[in-house]
Amino acid sequence: MALKPCRECGREVSAQANTCPHCGVSAPANNALAAAGALQSLQSCGCLMTLLITIPIVLVILFVLLA
Repeated sequence: MALKPCRECGREVSAQANTCPHCGVSAPANNALAAAGALQSLQSCGCLMTLLITIPIVLVILFVLLA
């Protein structure tokens, strides 16, 4: 069983653990994989391009209405 230091408390934690048993902080590798998976699913459905176009348009409209 491989051990790695916790990024928060520095104590040794199993490399397969999702959280540190001492302080409870999440493992950063799992968070990075989850974020990459979410981005991949957005790219595969075409939603990412829609979001990249829609968000700036909505922000400009809000800015014009509030100005």
